[in-house]
Amino acid sequence: MAAHLQSRTLWAERQVEEFLSLPLVSEFVFRSPQTVDGSQREVADFLVTCDAPGILISQKCQEDPTVRTARKLQAWACKRAKKAASQLIGALRTGASRPMWCEHRRRGRVDFYTGLPAVAHGIVLIEVIDPVTLRQESDELPLVFNGIPISYFSLNDFLNLCVQLRTVPEIVEYIDRRRALPVADLRTIAEERSLFAFYLLNEGSFAGCLGITDAKIAVAAQKNRFEERLRRKLESDRFSGLLEHVANELATRLPHYAAGLPPGLLAAFDPVEQKQNYHQDSERSCQPETPRAC
Repeated sequence: MAAHLQSRTLWAERQVEEFLSLPLVSEFVFRSPQTVDGSQREVADFLVTCDAPGILISQKCQEDPTVRTARKLQAWACKRAKKAASQLIGALRTGASRPMWCEHRRRGRVDFYTGLPAVAHGIVLIEVIDPVTLRQESDELPLVFNGIPISYFSLNDFLNLCVQLRTVPEIVEYIDRRRALPVADLRTIAEERSLFAFYLLNEGSFAGCLGITDAKIAVAAQKNRFEERLRRKLESDRFSGLLEHVANELATRLPHYAAGLPPGLLAAFDPVEQKQNYHQDSERSCQPETPRAC
């Protein structure tokens, strides 16, 4: 296999880390959660958390997306989803009770000495473009573990959701309400466009939605209304983007920021290794907008 393909999954992991850091604020996006024991075993791919229970993500990408037929891609997706779910369950089982650490784009290694922070949802991401119905066996693809929901998405759909929803609490809320869908639809991936459109049109609810097919029909019947809702949301998101940009820029300081500052003003700065005030401000920036933009 060519060298560039051997590293594609790692490349994809770094790309997703960068992508998530834009709307969700980079300070709260952690990559490659690992145990501290001698094995240095990776238990998931991403942890996204701020001032509330967060999301733990296991993603599976293809080394070469061009080589599989539709039939082989279906089999690959089912197999990789099973492996990702198993990985998540292992992380949820042990991650909260043993020392862990993660990589962070700015801070480097970040230790969680008492275990991972609280997790609201486990997320399995599979790199496919066309819809795939995964296996329905609950022992292979569970929808919950120890009270923590597990959800399945295509990688592209989940990244689009992050761009649209923009904060961890709103993503968690969406996934919570999405659980009202039929069980078979909860194990179908790359069909999120119509579901999100239904959610947007229905004031942030899946009430009355009978599933993916029903959502497509409902959205098609309200095309003009949906386009207007989306236009208003995009206008509001422009201001959200400004806040996110400020939060990300404040994560770093100029190399010589202290030069020439009087002692009283310099004392107001947090220590570089702590930055508690910055963390509190960033946590406020990652909360949902009030009132809801759309």
